[in-house]
Amino acid sequence: MRRYPLTSVTPLTTLSPVFSITFGVPLLGESLLPQLLVGGLLTLLGVTIIALGEPSAADTGS
Repeated sequence: MRRYPLTSVTPLTTLSPVFSITFGVPLLGESLLPQLLVGGLLTLLGVTIIALGEPSAADTGS
C-alpha cells in the first residue's frame, strides 16, 4: 500500500460489484436485470467522479 496513494486504489475496490456482474452473467448464467445495469452505471459514474476529482493536499505531497 505504500507504493500507491490510497485515493488511486480506493476507486478500484468500489468496482468489485461491477466486476462480479461482468463475470457472473456470462460464466454463471446469472440474469442481467435492468436494476443491475442501472446500479452498475451509477457505480461507474461514481468511480469516474472520484478518479477525476481534484487532488487533495495529501495527493500533492503538500
